[in-house]
Formats: sequence, structure tokens, C-alpha cells
Amino acid sequence: MIVQAISDYYQPLGVDRSATTKEIKSAYKKLALKYHPDKNPGDVTAFDRFVEIGKAYEVLCDPERRPRHDAERRPTHEAKRTPTHSQRPKQSQQTRRQSQQKRKQSQKTRKQSQQTRKQYHGQKTTHETEQSNHSPFEKQIKSAYRQLTLKYHPDKNPGNDKAHDKFIEIGEAYEVLSNPEKRRNYDQYGDPEGRPQPGGGGDFGDMFAQFFDGGGQGRRQQQPGQRKGESIRAALDVALKDFYNGKIVEFDVMMMNDCESCKGTGSEDNQKHTCPKCKGQGEILIQHQIAPNMISQTRQVCPQCRGKGKVITHPCKQCQGQGVVRGPRHYDIYIKPGQPRDSAHVLEGEGDKNPNWIPGDLIILFQEKLDESWGYRRVGNNLYRTEPISLNESLYGGWERQIKFLDVEDDIIKLSRGVGVPVADGEVEVLVGKGMPILVDHDEEEQFGDLFIEYKVVIPGGSPNKQQPKAKAFVAGGVKKDEL
Repeated sequence: MIVQAISDYYQPLGVDRSATTKEIKSAYKKLALKYHPDKNPGDVTAFDRFVEIGKAYEVLCDPERRPRHDAERRPTHEAKRTPTHSQRPKQSQQTRRQSQQKRKQSQKTRKQSQQTRKQYHGQKTTHETEQSNHSPFEKQIKSAYRQLTLKYHPDKNPGNDKAHDKFIEIGEAYEVLSNPEKRRNYDQYGDPEGRPQPGGGGDFGDMFAQFFDGGGQGRRQQQPGQRKGESIRAALDVALKDFYNGKIVEFDVMMMNDCESCKGTGSEDNQKHTCPKCKGQGEILIQHQIAPNMISQTRQVCPQCRGKGKVITHPCKQCQGQGVVRGPRHYDIYIKPGQPRDSAHVLEGEGDKNPNWIPGDLIILFQEKLDESWGYRRVGNNLYRTEPISLNESLYGGWERQIKFLDVEDDIIKLSRGVGVPVADGEVEVLVGKGMPILVDHDEEEQFGDLFIEYKVVIPGGSPNKQQPKAKAFVAGGVKKDEL
């Protein structure tokens, strides 16, 4: 019995061929959250797994691509006999020889092309230089891929065909850009698989630009001598429950963004013209006669173009020639379970836009909403709570209560005392492993802090100060409470 080896998109999602679209989506959500790059920083295996899951999801949820995939990759379970050399048809042998000759010729052509490119670019090709120098290119496409897949994910845009097409387009572009061989093929032949195209090589920059088309304002590449703008800080209020479980938070920040009318140029015709005063030099020469037959020359910044060498003849009416306007900018950020309070998340190159400088960073500060803590107080990795009990419950026991907890999977905590089991005022009960999640490496087991419950006896009637000596006399053992 021979089973043909296949590339099955059902395997990454752990579903069979009879699975419905709803079942596929459910499996994808669980696996995507498990292998998400933000939950597995630096784990290349998890990142590849995340991409593989996304690709499988794209194919299996497409009503046209899924039937074609099932037809092309259906396993063959019938017994097969491999024909001997003499039994093979002559036509098949001739076809095989032709394909081998074409393959050898293609390899020879590729080697000659690579040698020519090496002579033109130096000892290494452009992509080899990028790879050996570990340029920020890979970091940029990974960062852009993570943000845009969250933004255009079909689950976040139900019924939006444009978002669905954009999601597939981003995945296909990333599959090419993250593979060095496919990048070279696309750059050289115009096709990721190395099939020569009529138009020649593809525009590598255009494919890279797909990651930033619609994904915010985009990033400008820093030119030599061009300064970087200041970083902007913004506070994001997060509930304690979200700190505990983790959450993708959507928010808007008022920032200086590129003007959509003039595309950030500041010019109504999207063009900047050579300064007529300095002839594009950015500076002018001033002569002073200090004595007969004695002239001093000094260079000054051109007052008309302010040293830029370019001027705007027709200023944009929307931004008054500034190239930027103030408006909201949307972001999606994943808060990890156990994210420290008052910690910062840096979005590189997402500061205020301006034609005169490279944008700085946008620093998001995670602050806790103290009014949505449900009575819990977070101190490091531990949680603290004050639980009031009546005087009868304190003296005689025999009570049970359920309190709401932060965990979405186990949201109830039971507290109880048996009959005749007293509880002292200020007594602290420790629930091990019921505190905040602890941030650990991806290959370590989950760890949690502890939950400290401090019981406070509520004495009915009278002044609390007068009743205090009686309550103190009842304390047995003098259990110390934590300093909160």
C-alpha cells in the first residue's frame, strides 16, 4: 500500500477534510493565539508556525481555493506498481530528457546571471549584502506583517471583501519577502518561482511597499544628515482583568499625519521646484567691501528656501504647505498576560510626521484602571484583597461565599469556613497560584503569583474605636498582614 506524500493544509490546523468553515475558524483562532509572535518573541519556529497556520486558513476559508486544493492534493491509497525501465513509454522518456535539459540550461543561465550581478554589485549581490549585514529590512517586514494581519484579519472585518483580499495579499507578499530565494527570483525574473516574465525583473520596492499601503502613515528612510524627531508618549488605560488574561487593545492617538491631499509634500501639485535665489544650493554668497580693493565673502543659508534648495510654488490649501495635518491614528497592540503595570511599548518610527525630519517613536505607557479592579490590588506578581465578614461568621464559622475572579476560564473563587472554625480580624489566607501570570520565556511552563485574602470583621453597632479592644483580645496567634 503506497500513500503519496502531500502538502495538506488541513494538517497545520488539526482538522479533517469534512470540517466546516466554522470549525476551521475556531481552530485557527486557538492556534494563532498560541503561536502569535508577540507571545513568542524571538522564537523562529513559532513564527513559521504562525505563518503556516495563516496560509492554511486563507486557502481553506476561500470557497474557490479549497475545492481546488482538495482535488489536487487528494491522497492516493491504491496499490501502485512502479514500471520497469523497459515498460516506460518512449514518449515519457523523451519528455523527461527534455525537462532535464531545460533544468540544466536554467541552472546555467541562473549561475551566469548571478555572476554578472556579483560583478556589478561587488563581491555580494544586493540581497546577500542585506542578509549578511542583518539590515532592518527583516525587522520592518516582520513588524509590518504582525500589525497588518491584525488590522485586516477576516474575523475583525466580517463581510469586508476588501479587507479579506488585503489580508491574502499581505500573506502572499510576506511569503516572498521572508524567503531569500524567492526574493532573488522576484527581483531577477519578476516571479517568485523563477519563471522569466515578459516584463523582466519585478520592482522589489513595490512589493515591500504593500506592507505599508494603508497600514498607518508608513516610515520614511533616514537620509544622511537628516535629524530624527522627538518621541511621543501616550498613556493607555487598561483594566486589571486585561492585564491578567491578555488582550488586543484598539485605540486612536491624535498625531501629526501626512496630508492626504498633497501626499505629505505640502505642494498642491505634489512637486517642489528649485529655489530661484540660491539655484538649489541651499546657501547664498554675500560679498562685503571692507576697504578699497578688499572684499570679504561669506556664505549664508538661503532665506527663501531656508537651506533646502527647493521651494513650494503652489502651497496645499488643506495643510497650508506644511505637508502634515493633525488627526487620529489607529493602532492595535497586544497586551501579554502578566504585562507589568506602567510598562512601555515602543512603536518605532510612529511619532509625529514632518517633511523636515524622520519621525521619532511612539511610546505607549500601560496604566491600570484602578476603578475596574473588582476589589483586587496588584503588587508585583501577587494579588491582594480585603474580604469583610460578619461577627457571627468570625466567631462560629459555617459559611461559604463565591467571589468574582479575573480569570476568564476560572472566574469564581470559593471562600469558606467549617462550623466552629473561627476567623480572626486581620487574618490573611494565601491562595497559592491565584495571583498574576508571570512573564516567562516561550519554552517555560506558566507561572503565577499568589492571592492574599485579608479578612476584616465587621462589628455591628457602636463606635469602631470602642469595639477595637474586644476584637484585639480575640486575635489568636497574631497573624501579621502584609503592608499594602
